[in-house]
Amino acid sequence: SLKTSRQFQNFVDIARRLPDIDGASVGDAFWINLYNAMVLHATVVLGSPENTPEARTDFFSGATGATYEVAGHVLSLDDVEHALLRRSPAGDARSFTEDDPRRRTFAPTLARKFDNRIHFALNCGASSCPPVKLFRDESLDEDLAAAARAFVGSEVSVSGSTVTASKLFLWYGGDFGEDVPRAIAA
Repeated sequence: SLKTSRQFQNFVDIARRLPDIDGASVGDAFWINLYNAMVLHATVVLGSPENTPEARTDFFSGATGATYEVAGHVLSLDDVEHALLRRSPAGDARSFTEDDPRRRTFAPTLARKFDNRIHFALNCGASSCPPVKLFRDESLDEDLAAAARAFVGSEVSVSGSTVTASKLFLWYGGDFGEDVPRAIAA
């Protein structure tokens, strides 16, 4: 099984080094790759969450233990996706509060402009998610553009004046602006 494989043990050994990284020096590619790795790791160790809102909330919030320590701070999948990658605004339950010490550690990440194409790079373990790929900061713009084209090409269909799209656009429509069809066309 994957859980007992040498490759998985090597992966776990690498994850054990995350507490020592410099949280101020990593780019968005790191956070995208970390999120996808965390989902894989948690799914192998804990199993896939049941398909109920409560079970999925527990899994992504870290209540089930699906967390990593990074730069001396415990992070859940919600922390990585919403606080760090989506830069959720203050007041959003999934953002870091103003007095949260993680805000200082990860300040360079939080200061960067949000790129809505991250949605086409994150794999939450659902069959409708984009495939897991390795992202690099030096080619992130091109990689995200390719991921967006591939996702939209496979998850969006147009028939006459009807557009059928992934639920991702329903869940995160606000991230794409007021005109989701125009964002999809872009």
